[in-house]
Amino acid sequence: MSKMSENKVICITGTIGSGKSSVSKIIQNSGLPVLDLDAVVNALYYREDVIKKVNTLLFGEESNILNKEKIKLLIFNNEEKRTILENYLYPLVFNEMQQFIAKHHICFVEMALVFEKKWEQYFDEIICVVTNKKTATKRLKKYRNLTLQDIQKRQENQFNSDIKMANSDYIIFNNSDEATLQKKVYQYLKERRLYE
Repeated sequence: MSKMSENKVICITGTIGSGKSSVSKIIQNSGLPVLDLDAVVNALYYREDVIKKVNTLLFGEESNILNKEKIKLLIFNNEEKRTILENYLYPLVFNEMQQFIAKHHICFVEMALVFEKKWEQYFDEIICVVTNKKTATKRLKKYRNLTLQDIQKRQENQFNSDIKMANSDYIIFNNSDEATLQKKVYQYLKERRLYE
């Protein structure tokens, strides 16, 4: 049970390239509120106070300019710096999530690292979106223009799908097309009486 509020809070998770964002979009299009925590982080990177703090923490520089590529390279290759960044950003993200949840009786939160960051306690239910590695790699190369090295590095920072599935309440397999995925998502919503 979620310790965040009296509201029902459902997490959408899965490995990179599984289709979490596609599931979120389908749910949002059904009229239900969805918060994407990656989008929250991206929005934080536009705040001047956050830019200054991140530059100070990671590079020891006082700068109003944020170089996302430089940050990405650093945190993928330096676990200590990644931890420093996460320890600063995650409380800000958590605060944004609390504010969002407070506004909705039922809502969804998309979070890739829910188990890795031990945030499962904040959700009433967890949906895990799963796809095979071959399909995920193909999608990531096509839609996000990632190299195989980038994909492997990101996969190393996440639990594998078996661990995520074992700790989730509902599994959506996404190895087919958008229409099939949509049917599966609406089936879930109907089972939970969230869509007529």
